[in-house]
Amino acid sequence: TLTNAATNDSCQDVRAEAVKTLATYSIKQPACLGGSMKLVDLMVDLSKNTNPSCAQIIAEALMKKAAFPANRTLMIERDGLIEALTRISYANMSTVAAREFSCCALNDLSCEAKNRQKMTCTSVLTSMVKIASFNDDASLIAQEYAVKVILNLSAEANNRKRMASQKGLLSVLVQRAASSNGNPTKDDVKQAVINLVSAL
Repeated sequence: TLTNAATNDSCQDVRAEAVKTLATYSIKQPACLGGSMKLVDLMVDLSKNTNPSCAQIIAEALMKKAAFPANRTLMIERDGLIEALTRISYANMSTVAAREFSCCALNDLSCEAKNRQKMTCTSVLTSMVKIASFNDDASLIAQEYAVKVILNLSAEANNRKRMASQKGLLSVLVQRAASSNGNPTKDDVKQAVINLVSAL
């Protein structure tokens, strides 16, 4: 089967093509998954493939699913989903598009208040701080999404102490507040800094 080829074939090129085909199929399916998370689980499993073009299309598939609000609380409960998205978001070999897609998916997931406690974990915070710290124009969209994720998670008072102690998080927000001209706004970032410092 195609799934078997994607995970078990001895030829890396065959595995990569099978992953791309499955991810393309996933993208073309209805965005709202209802109760079925099989496609999400499959994408998470396939995300372990290190081929950059595979990671990009998998991130796109997950982003398309996370864009639909009805999917978000279901998706966050899937084993390995957060790790898959964060791994793609900051992997050195990830394309700019893969980084944007994975950060967009994390942002959409963090828009749901019910998801925020689970997302306030080392893998998400570390990757979002790293991406928000990038200093290149090619990654501007991913940087914006990373800051939005941090702001969304900090909206929950119970997350703030943990977040404020995350290495580099406050400093990247302060830098962002000093230079932000777009979305999120400078005032939003400043308010998040105040909230986080108050939790220390």
